[in-house]
Amino acid sequence: MRRVLKLREQVANVRSDLAVLAALSLCAGLGSGLAGTLLHLGLARFEAGSFLGEHSLLLILAPGIGAFLAHAFLRFVSHYRGVGIGDVIWSVHREGGHMPKRAMFTQMIASWLTVGSGGSAGPEGPIAFSGAALGANLGTMFHLSERRRSVLLACGTAGAISSIFDAPITGLLFAAEVVLRDLRAFHLLPVALSAATANLLAGSLVQGRVLGLHQVGSLELADLLPLPGLALAAGLIAVAQTRLLRRARSFFGSLRLSPFLPPLAGGLAVGAIGGLLPGIRGEGYPEIRLLLEEGGTGEGLALLGLLLAAKLCATSLTLGSGGCGGIFAPSLFLGACLGAAYHGLCTKAGLLVEGGAASGTYVLLGMAGLCGGILQAPLTAIFLVAEITGGYGLFVPLLLVTAISVLTAHRFEASGFYQQELREQGGLRALTLDARILADLSIRELMIPVSLVLDEGRSLREARRALQGSEIDRIPIVGEEGRYLGLLDTTRILSEDPNADPILVVGELAEAAPAVHLRDEVRELVARFREEDCDCVPVLDDEDRPVGLIRAGTLFRRYREELLVQETTDEEME
Repeated sequence: MRRVLKLREQVANVRSDLAVLAALSLCAGLGSGLAGTLLHLGLARFEAGSFLGEHSLLLILAPGIGAFLAHAFLRFVSHYRGVGIGDVIWSVHREGGHMPKRAMFTQMIASWLTVGSGGSAGPEGPIAFSGAALGANLGTMFHLSERRRSVLLACGTAGAISSIFDAPITGLLFAAEVVLRDLRAFHLLPVALSAATANLLAGSLVQGRVLGLHQVGSLELADLLPLPGLALAAGLIAVAQTRLLRRARSFFGSLRLSPFLPPLAGGLAVGAIGGLLPGIRGEGYPEIRLLLEEGGTGEGLALLGLLLAAKLCATSLTLGSGGCGGIFAPSLFLGACLGAAYHGLCTKAGLLVEGGAASGTYVLLGMAGLCGGILQAPLTAIFLVAEITGGYGLFVPLLLVTAISVLTAHRFEASGFYQQELREQGGLRALTLDARILADLSIRELMIPVSLVLDEGRSLREARRALQGSEIDRIPIVGEEGRYLGLLDTTRILSEDPNADPILVVGELAEAAPAVHLRDEVRELVARFREEDCDCVPVLDDEDRPVGLIRAGTLFRRYREELLVQETTDEEME
């Protein structure tokens, strides 16, 4: 403990903030790289099909059992349900980069149980969550500011993605484009260090991660003509996956059953589908590799279409019922099936000349289009596919297909997969400096508890007695069942003729001042002050009873304090 405290003191005395972040980003890279490696090895060694047998009845039951165990593990051990990138984004922009310590390992185990048992998902979301938790807790350990802690969180995310995909640039871009949503250099440098460190560590421990292909064909000018159709189809299927998943979540969430039953039921349904089409189980990387190497020659067009539809349903069932997993791998599988099927259709229709583009090239482009459409993160999708397949020579076609796919998906869905839930919860808004500051404040911390509340029927004489010896200048007035009616300025009581005390009641002097609730966000409070031009706003509980008052001066003082901290942090980091 003494060594830790001494190290904290040394870190605090370092003048260069970038130097501190660089050192800690290396630690985040090592930790997240090791986590990604362990999960990769665990999935490769203990995949259900490897020890249950391809035709065993237990193989059909395995996804349900795995999802059930993962849910139980998260519920009783982790005590934290968040498992994906959406929770990481929420933590950065709404929680100041704080994440629970247990998330550094519990999500890895839950993902291994879900995906390893045959659930149709990828390990990327949970492992990125674990890496983010590691980075966030490093920042907490050394008492870093909110901004620095968020950057370390992004470092852990980038390291995890880099290690599991063997794609350091993808890890960097994903952390910047999706998690931080910030491309400034002093944020990117520590994230880049973490991604590179994690990749080097994982590469020294594991060979042939993920796809590991480094052979890609080329495209002639004539081969580019059918690409808009592929991109359009990719965008539409991305929308279908997003909506199916949302409906699955809504359906399982509406069931009034034990919380353990939806994951079990969803997993059993996936197991049944996998019994008919084994290729949809788990991550699906062996099937993607086969399509990249051999194209669609070994698979009929009807079977490819069936695999695509089955994967859509299986992924929605796995993640929608509460399974722990990511969307990267399923999106790549869907894109591979689409690319192979589209190449076959174009060849039959005579749109592709004999000896032209190989089917594997279209598979690669379909992967980028589907991944980009689902995530609505084009840079991440392009570099992910280029890095894991060695397709650097296809950047122009990748850009074309991904751009059209993302635009198509955005036409029907306003945000990407990871932002959907945040948007529904009101957590995804313009992340300006003002928005970040207001998001850090809460109604409860700004309010002063009320010490006096008067019923609307109380006379002025009783009100004067209640105010004796008090410096209160605002009193909430309530009606039946203590519900808020208005706000009384005590100067009104003192200015009234004492002879009218027995006649007048406080309800007649109260003003209908706007109020906010404890559950509201501070931006609602700002709107009240701006719209009503008042200097005091009552705070109500869920039953509309007054519990506190917020002064405009208190709000603006706290805003200035937070603004000073944020601007100072930005200047130090620059």
